[in-house]
Amino acid sequence: MFGWGVAVEATYLRVLERLLQARGDPVRYETLNYGVPGYHAVMEVETFRTVVPSYLQDLLLVWYLGNDDQLPRFMKRSALRWPSNLYLYNLFFHGWNGMRDMAWELMPARYQHGQRWGHLSAVGDVPEVYRDMVGPEAVRRTYYELAAMTRGMGIPVVVMGDYRGNLDPAQVADLESHYRFAFVEMADLYMAYARQHEIELTVSDIRLGPRDPHPNALGHRILGEGTYQAMVNRGLIPPAPAAGARDRS
Repeated sequence: MFGWGVAVEATYLRVLERLLQARGDPVRYETLNYGVPGYHAVMEVETFRTVVPSYLQDLLLVWYLGNDDQLPRFMKRSALRWPSNLYLYNLFFHGWNGMRDMAWELMPARYQHGQRWGHLSAVGDVPEVYRDMVGPEAVRRTYYELAAMTRGMGIPVVVMGDYRGNLDPAQVADLESHYRFAFVEMADLYMAYARQHEIELTVSDIRLGPRDPHPNALGHRILGEGTYQAMVNRGLIPPAPAAGARDRS
């Protein structure tokens, strides 16, 4: 959501904003990006609680990834000991390229090779003060807190990302049935784009690079266009006015 590695105007929220503005209706649309690199589900909802109410909102977009139930790596206890935990020490002995290649090992957390997203399995890596911020139950609790807040504000919530297979299906169904939540699977948007354009879309086509899984400009464009269409399909915004209606307005 932050838009790591791409220009601000290329982020999917800006793509979405341009599509909304191009509808031709008298509404002025604006997207506000509160994304912060490294934040996970609990921190995102806390940001909504403390920052977002200062602005008038009509709809909330939340991004979910499979590691959103994990503490950000920069908040974990380091497995490295002095002096190997010093940046200048590693820079001197490994060089810039070496540090880049060893990024997982040099981060303040032990990377578990072979595990998706490099999740940390040892609970000891999480300081005790943060224990209630990690795990599926923390996400479940914080999403219901978000549901209570947004229902009180009267705004719908769109959760995007790779929620399928990561979030509890029963909670997803409950949030969609009893709250104004809509879940959109990121993989579905990519597949729909490939079908529409009759192309084979590979992972390398939509990522910044082999070492960086964040979406590139094309990936953001697909997500922005897919988000807009999902909002129309779910009835969160009405269909764009017909050309004749726009001409008469």
